[in-house]
Amino acid sequence: RRDLKAYLFFFLIFSAFGNSSSDAFTTNINPASHLALTSNKQQRQQLHHQLWLASDWCKSESDNRQLQSSTITSPTNVKTTTTTADIMHPKTIAHLLQPKNVDALQTILLRTIPPLTSSAHKGSSGRIAILGGSEKYTGAPYYAAMAALRTGVDLASIYCAQEASIAIKSYSPELMVDSVYEAREIQAKKGGLDVDGDEDDDDDRKRVVKSIVENVMESLGRMHALVIGPGLGRDPIVMDATAQIIHEANKLGVSMVLDADALYLLSLPRYHWLVEKIKETMTNVESTSAASRPVIVLTPNVVEYKRLVDGIANGSHEQFQDLLPGVVVIQKGHNDTIRVHPMNSENRGEKVEMICEELGGLKRSGGIGDILAGSVGALLAWNKILSTKPYSSGNSDTNMDLALSCWIACSFTKRATYKAFEKRKRSMTAPDILEEIGAVVDEVASSTIQS
Repeated sequence: RRDLKAYLFFFLIFSAFGNSSSDAFTTNINPASHLALTSNKQQRQQLHHQLWLASDWCKSESDNRQLQSSTITSPTNVKTTTTTADIMHPKTIAHLLQPKNVDALQTILLRTIPPLTSSAHKGSSGRIAILGGSEKYTGAPYYAAMAALRTGVDLASIYCAQEASIAIKSYSPELMVDSVYEAREIQAKKGGLDVDGDEDDDDDRKRVVKSIVENVMESLGRMHALVIGPGLGRDPIVMDATAQIIHEANKLGVSMVLDADALYLLSLPRYHWLVEKIKETMTNVESTSAASRPVIVLTPNVVEYKRLVDGIANGSHEQFQDLLPGVVVIQKGHNDTIRVHPMNSENRGEKVEMICEELGGLKRSGGIGDILAGSVGALLAWNKILSTKPYSSGNSDTNMDLALSCWIACSFTKRATYKAFEKRKRSMTAPDILEEIGAVVDEVASSTIQS
């Protein structure tokens, strides 16, 4: 009874307010259906979410109207007029799917997801690779790769330890698994090198590092994006090889997602040279075409972000941005914050920032971060595809497109997690989330599929 009275109270308030404003709400609720909704727990939760969206939209509507309209040219040269606010501030997928936001939705889709047509061939929707998977960790790279496939890329490869390859292959026939080093050989070379210690002059160790780098780089040029970190582990030799791979891939213009142990690597004093190389490469972006522009996305949680800022910039957030110009950071949390670092300190005020307020599930099972990394990798692959002919119009806002791509990936992951949690509650695990991704993507992007 208390629930019923509370929802009736909110309904009357929102109805009264909605009648006095033009189109602030599009919740499509009437008193008769409201009474029926309150008899079902799940539907009551959905109704509560709709009311929250309505109040959230009302709050931001006055700010949106103050921004000037801008004409954006789509990859197919079809012009759509929308406001900068519509693109910059889509709070949630439900918000974006409101009828009044159809133009903003189509503009975002044109800038983030390539169309799926009858002329497509294997690989044209994206080829992605995961560098991770060690003797101890085999699930994380699997989750990342499968998330990319479920999001919509065509092909996913995994570079991993030989000891992990058989296990990962057995998880799914969809994955191409390439063992790029042997953990037993590395164990034999150990002795004398701490991860953040002094340089080791052992020729055998250097040979192993070189072999790992060459094994990965041999096929990396065919990939649209590379996700580094899921299940990677913290072996010193593997860390050295990974740092070299990040450097070489960045020079090639391969889009990268750095997650988990790759973020740990970046925070260590031993690899400050890599931070300097990234800065050097990114500052030359203006002379590089969008198709070959190096893209790096970091996906830290609260603890990882603090470790990065402390390790790279002595705790200074501004210095952290200056040392990694043009890098995209997704700060994971209850709300995910997506921030594109300015290219230099003079442009610090011209930051691109978005917040994903999509509701996720309450269960924090292992593997959710890996799923997000894979989904971000898929969107980066599509960003790379859309920057080439025939999609590219040559005048896109690259930083804005990258932020939108990351926002879409965060929204897909959170919404899939929410749906999985609604079904499984406390028993929800990462495979349950993978099962929901396809439906979530279709819910948002069905218009990108040729009928």
